[in-house]
Amino acid sequence: ATPDHWHVPLAAFSVIAGKDVYVEKPLSHTISEGRLLVNLARKHGRIVQHGTQARSYESLMDAVEYMQSGKLGKIRMAKAINSQLRGPIGRVPDSEAPAHVNYDVWLGPAPKRPFNRNRFHYKWHWFWDYGTGDTGNDGIHQIDIARWGLGVKLPKAVSCSGGQ
Repeated sequence: ATPDHWHVPLAAFSVIAGKDVYVEKPLSHTISEGRLLVNLARKHGRIVQHGTQARSYESLMDAVEYMQSGKLGKIRMAKAINSQLRGPIGRVPDSEAPAHVNYDVWLGPAPKRPFNRNRFHYKWHWFWDYGTGDTGNDGIHQIDIARWGLGVKLPKAVSCSGGQ
């Protein structure tokens, strides 16, 4: 797995090299990156598939099939709720990267910043230079399931709120 900010660059390199690509969520770090990857895939005649592991859960497949069967009537709205009891990450001073980490390679296309353990490993999710917050990290699973169940490609409207 790679940080979100590397998903499109690595997928783009692979597409240009003539490879089909599967990209874990989130597909891209920004909308414009996502569009770039779609255009590259079309230009090079490659397949780029995006997914989440929830699409492989048999229980969810059964639930979606039931939702779409009509037995619940016409479903007009879905709410995707993601609630995580995450503690604060605190503040730590910048430091040298661990000896086994090539931090310049890890940063890649992100802005150059000093190493800080709060912007590295799992906690990078909470910094926009590298991640997409909890919406892109975990919320996307619930959003995808809601869309899948409704049988829609794009929603008519969305809203989001968060804390911390």
